[in-house]
Amino acid sequence: MKILVVDDEPSLRESLRYLLEQAAYEVCTADTGSRGLELAQSWQPDLILLDVMLPGMDGFEVCRRLRGADFSGIILLLTARDQEIDQVQGLELGADDYIVKPFRHLELLARIKAHLRRLQRQAEPVLSSGELEVSNHRHEVWRSGQKLDLTPKEFALLLFLLENRRKAQTRERILAACWGYEFEGEARVVNVTVQRLREKIEADPAHPRYLVTVRGVGYMWDV
Repeated sequence: MKILVVDDEPSLRESLRYLLEQAAYEVCTADTGSRGLELAQSWQPDLILLDVMLPGMDGFEVCRRLRGADFSGIILLLTARDQEIDQVQGLELGADDYIVKPFRHLELLARIKAHLRRLQRQAEPVLSSGELEVSNHRHEVWRSGQKLDLTPKEFALLLFLLENRRKAQTRERILAACWGYEFEGEARVVNVTVQRLREKIEADPAHPRYLVTVRGVGYMWDV
């Protein structure tokens, strides 16, 4: 992930560069608002640490111009001013958050990581159904924002049925898709996996809302 640091204080700028590079981020720095704006548009960082009090073009103006140019990365304002009007102004201009100086490095890193996780979730395709969200890229499932702990086979079964929602699937078809054609076990392994998956995703496993039984056929995702 790429982070741009825009601050006119050399010691802070370089300490932030060192901190972020130690955390395995790719870092670029600028000491003026105009240079920061130029780098943001050409380098396209994932996140910008942007000082408000910059010589010439201040951080508010940089933020305004970036959002006006449809910059989609995270913008965190660094400010020594703690008045509410400054915080409100920054957020109204399109900043995602503000951090008041002086700040602790560990707290800054935690804020950066939280924002970048949100950016990654927004950038990747996520399948939604009812209260469930499924990320195929990260093999993760959330229910009402709470991450669920699924086994690889439970996740494969959920994803297969979700991608084929409202289409009844036989146990044999599920076996082929989730276990592979070379699987030599019994088809009842599907029943067991379905039951375990229901216990994790359904509010009432006895009366499933998502993973329903189709009598005489098999199972279907029905939301």
